[in-house]
Amino acid sequence: MNILVLSAARENGKTQALTMEAVNSIKLHLPGVTVKSLYLSEMQLPLCDGCGACLSSSEANCPHYAAVSLITDAIFWADGILFASPVYAGMISSSMKNLLEHLFFMTHRPMLHGYHIFTLCVGASTGARETAKYLKGIFGSYGADTVTCASIADKGIGSEIMPKTMERVNASAQDFADIVSMGPKHPSMRQLRNYNKLRADIQIDNSDSYDSLWWEEEKMNDYPWVPGLPCARPALIYGQFVYSRHKIAIRLSNAFLRMEKQKRFKTAEKSQTAGGTPRRRKGKR
Repeated sequence: MNILVLSAARENGKTQALTMEAVNSIKLHLPGVTVKSLYLSEMQLPLCDGCGACLSSSEANCPHYAAVSLITDAIFWADGILFASPVYAGMISSSMKNLLEHLFFMTHRPMLHGYHIFTLCVGASTGARETAKYLKGIFGSYGADTVTCASIADKGIGSEIMPKTMERVNASAQDFADIVSMGPKHPSMRQLRNYNKLRADIQIDNSDSYDSLWWEEEKMNDYPWVPGLPCARPALIYGQFVYSRHKIAIRLSNAFLRMEKQKRFKTAEKSQTAGGTPRRRKGKR
């Protein structure tokens, strides 16, 4: 069993101390587990400049691929991942946000399906709960099986950590360890809907993209759930139904848009033939 820790904690801060507490609790409840820790402050990951290379083509074409690949390789090695971040200005730290932006291509390619995520958000007062909710939504869109959240608002003075905070972190770490020990879970209805809608979108609207090539190479085009992950037969049937229905909806929408485009073109052509220009409706600008 492999656990990866991706931490945006500063040295000797509360987030680092609570992350170590969580790791010790995980080791206690998962005998023989291998834990690998990566600290974003030490990796100095370059800022994502939003060039879109990872989306329009392979993530290997990212100008910062050499640095990003160290993290993605570690992610693929792990069975579960602990993301730890302090709460700054009501949100995750800039280094953690930068990492999530570098991993955004995973919303198009289901690479985190089957993974269990543990998010540890530590603030001094407010914002920890909202930050944990934000991360849960992000990793849910990335396809993670489960997201265990620990939102901590610790008001201890200096580096002092309150006993109740330690108890909460240990309880969340134990829950995470128990979930990881059970392996990949069967998909929820929401996961099946999102997965098969994405499968239909990729095949119809992005058939010439790198995403389509990736899905084909991974042999996911013909399956209503990720090959190799558990899924009951009724759920597979439901996923295929969602996929077929969404394909029809996309084609109808595309046909309607083409008709509207042709209609506007004919209206403009008729106005030019008559020697005038189409009148614009008066309204507020």
